[in-house]
Amino acid sequence: MKKVVRILLGVVFLFVVVALAALFIFDSKYQFLRSGPEVSHESLVRPDTSVRIVARPEAARELIASAFRGQAPPDWVLSRVLPHEVAVVLTPHLDTGRLEVDLFCNPQRLGPVISEQSASLGLDQAYPFITWNSDRLANRERGVLVQDGYLDMEQNVRDAVHRHWGTLSQLSRPRVEGSHVVEAVADNRDGTLFALLMTLNAKGLLELPIAEEDLAKGLMPIANVRVMADPQSRETIALRLVVDCVPQAEPGQITATSFLIGGLLGQASVVLKDAYNVDFTGTKKAEGQTIVADYTLSPIQRLLP
Repeated sequence: MKKVVRILLGVVFLFVVVALAALFIFDSKYQFLRSGPEVSHESLVRPDTSVRIVARPEAARELIASAFRGQAPPDWVLSRVLPHEVAVVLTPHLDTGRLEVDLFCNPQRLGPVISEQSASLGLDQAYPFITWNSDRLANRERGVLVQDGYLDMEQNVRDAVHRHWGTLSQLSRPRVEGSHVVEAVADNRDGTLFALLMTLNAKGLLELPIAEEDLAKGLMPIANVRVMADPQSRETIALRLVVDCVPQAEPGQITATSFLIGGLLGQASVVLKDAYNVDFTGTKKAEGQTIVADYTLSPIQRLLP
């Protein structure tokens, strides 16, 4: 009897060893057992990077779950598979005429799976105006997935930036605060926002309701722009826009810039209402060298896929 028990225990032990070995082999390929390291998009930021859009999906689990329309996985699953951070990093190079684009993902788990599945998104077809260096998020290391490419900037856009902003020395770029679900930061002291808007307009991706010279005049007083978004409920997102003007901006220039921002926000409100039946409402005010707008977007589900 003891011999039979020892044999059975030996078989059970063998099964456990084989199962554990298979589990660790599977984990080495798909990275699903252990949470990966938290790596910031800062690893992609260069001295001339002027636009960053950063999202923290973990902080929006409730909103993400609502996108599954009643078929969401349990919260404990979402909390373990949603990426720590997702970001878009833009770096303009007026000398070469390229606007570099970096997509960044810091997955908790399943990095190789996310990399493989990202190819099915077809970003190269969805965004053909960007020349992509690969068709998917490349797994550079544990916790770092990156897909990069660039947009070509028209020569007339580059000339206009030089004409209105001149050539500036290397700037100390603003950083993200890191305490919001979504945060976008843009440095316009070198004309980046103007270059970006004009490039998108030239490629037919954006229809600017304003002439080039008027757009430049409206944007020239702007130093930095920060947009912060946080859920207020399952249906509503609060947005705050903070525009810091350059110290030398005169009151009349700040007023003109505030008027331009109000017009753009108003146009966005009309488009969102007409196209998606989503309310985009709020208030805007200027305080010294800073323009602040607080808006809400609701119901957000109508914008989700």
